[in-house]
Amino acid sequence: MNQDEDLFRDPNDGAYVREQLRTGPPLEYVCEKTRRTLESLHAVLRELPGDSVRQSEIFHAFVNALTAHLALNNMLAVVNDPDARERLLRMSREGFEEWLDRVDRGGSVCG
Repeated sequence: MNQDEDLFRDPNDGAYVREQLRTGPPLEYVCEKTRRTLESLHAVLRELPGDSVRQSEIFHAFVNALTAHLALNNMLAVVNDPDARERLLRMSREGFEEWLDRVDRGGSVCG
């Protein structure tokens, strides 16, 4: 696949998509909470010994929170690469927050 094809990929990369009408807390609020969860899990995982991270229940919580956050922002394709999660965990706190800022700017909870 060339880089041009990568740029114009469906933002949810083939994930299940459907239109919904809902009443409840604004999705921006939900996104803010998933982001704070990711920041906390990232900090905890960076403190764990290297070998325990991949086997950790906390790692799985991080992966699930990451998927939820990116789905809310219509940005699932961002972590299509299988090594993306480990790369994110190697980032500094500041680097990870900058990455989340780019997701917030590039994504949309409105579709």
